[in-house]
Amino acid sequence: MWVLLDHAGNSATAQPIALMELYLRLFGAASIDALLADREFIGAEWMHFLNKNDVPFAIRLKEDMLIRLADGSLRQFRTLLRKRGTWEGWLNGMEASPDDRLRIAAKRIKGGELLIVATSLDDAGRGLNLCRRRWGIECMFADAKSRGLNIEDT
Repeated sequence: MWVLLDHAGNSATAQPIALMELYLRLFGAASIDALLADREFIGAEWMHFLNKNDVPFAIRLKEDMLIRLADGSLRQFRTLLRKRGTWEGWLNGMEASPDDRLRIAAKRIKGGELLIVATSLDDAGRGLNLCRRRWGIECMFADAKSRGLNIEDT
C-alpha cells in the first residue's frame, strides 16, 4: 500500500497515520511482525498512534533527538550513547505513560554514524537487527528512484 504525495520530501504525521488506519482496517495489527521506518517517520504522535493500535515497530532515530529517561532526566542521544547499552524512556513530547515507553538500542556503523532505533518490541536489540536488515530495502528504493530506474520521473 502506498499514497502518492503531491510534494517532494517526507509527509506530515497525518498522512502515515491515515495510511496505517486503512491497512489496519483491512488486515489488522496481528498481521504486522514489526513496522520498520527511517528517520523521516518519527515523532510523539506517530509512535503514540502505533502503540495505541498495538502495531509493533522499530524506527530509526536522529542522534540529536532528546529522550526522557525513567528517572525524569532529559538526554540527547549523542551524549547518552557514550556508554554502551540499551535504554527505556520516551521521546521529548511524549507522555511518560507505561503504554508509550520505548526501548532504545544503538550502535556505530561504518563511517562512525550512529544507528539509533526506538522500538516497542520487548528486545531493543531485535529492533536494531531488523533496522539493519531494512537497509537492503532502502538500497532497492534508491536504485528504483535515483540510481538508474528513475521511477519518480515517470
